[in-house]
Amino acid sequence: MHSIPTLIIGGGTAGASLACALAERGIGNEVTIADVDLFGTHGSNASSAGGVQCLFANPLDVRLALASVEFYREQAAKFGFREHGSLWLCDGDSLDRAREWLESGRSLGVSGEILTPSDVRSRFPVIGDVGDLAGTALSVPGGFLLPHRLRIHYLNRAQAGGVSLLDHWQVVAVEGAKPPFKVSLKRIGPRAVRKALTDPADGHVDLVIQAGRIVNAAGPWAARVATLYGRTLPLVPGSRQMFLLRQPALDLQNLPVVMDGPQDIAFRAAEVDRKPCILVSGEKPDPENRINFATRPFDESLKARAVRRLPALNGAEVIRGWVSHDDTSADGRPIVGAVPALSGILNFNALSVRQISAAHALAQSLAQWMTSGRWAEGLDLDELAEWRFARAESVRP
Repeated sequence: MHSIPTLIIGGGTAGASLACALAERGIGNEVTIADVDLFGTHGSNASSAGGVQCLFANPLDVRLALASVEFYREQAAKFGFREHGSLWLCDGDSLDRAREWLESGRSLGVSGEILTPSDVRSRFPVIGDVGDLAGTALSVPGGFLLPHRLRIHYLNRAQAGGVSLLDHWQVVAVEGAKPPFKVSLKRIGPRAVRKALTDPADGHVDLVIQAGRIVNAAGPWAARVATLYGRTLPLVPGSRQMFLLRQPALDLQNLPVVMDGPQDIAFRAAEVDRKPCILVSGEKPDPENRINFATRPFDESLKARAVRRLPALNGAEVIRGWVSHDDTSADGRPIVGAVPALSGILNFNALSVRQISAAHALAQSLAQWMTSGRWAEGLDLDELAEWRFARAESVRP
């Protein structure tokens, strides 16, 4: 039976960045990534909007985002990083939160201001109806990058450092209460990827390996993976309808990434075939919290909300649409570190909106802990461990 010292389940932003960070620390040849669709378009990374923000409630989350932004700035051309800031459109409750977050973030390096609805219309004339807004929060650093380029950078660096890739393989069973674990995998053909990501595994096994350590970095599928080793991960998968639109009369190139709370949409400038366009996304509620790749027409799902905020989108050409998936924990923060009462299995999931914003620094600190037993300086991730959701302190590792 083949033995793998460290198996990372999931090769999205989280898994790829962690593998790269471990390779940079000289143990890449001990690491393998297993993913159902490593280089395809079905994963949450390949379909995400790539927004980067640093405005969060918790100081640790802010520090993680700021540290990640420093890396993206260094590689801006490679990742298509555009630093135009973030604009959060708020109702009354969210505006109060934004004020608190800006106040606490200033001491850490975040700058910004609260704008009235009329200020927004004056500064950003492309924005239309603001009657449902209590105000807005404009913050920097912030912007967006191309998430696929970022992930490929991590995968290339990881492979160069000795990391092995198991593409089109699905982990279907994990056996053992301590290392080494017996891990069963199923080979997934290209035409069966979507089925593997949406339906329960059928129990078929094509490969069995031993893993000395397992990292659950499966993103929206992390809760499913956790059941394989007997855990109920407090994580809910979510989905967003995503559309690329072309409207020559609308120029968003200098507009911040906009997160529109009252309309439950987000939008930013984008580019297709070197021609400017607009990326618009919005929630698609699913009461069953299941992974669903079904798209709905733009006119049916998002047009009314998008046109209310950007009137010039009326009559825009729909280039294409897709569904993006993410994962959110019970408190909205990442789940990182040791799994309670189960030595040898780690979490690196529930990044959700922090997928790009904080992933780099999270991976660097987790890799530091995995190789040296201590977190990166200033980035102690103990408060992000899964045990914070447990009612009994006795389960804390």
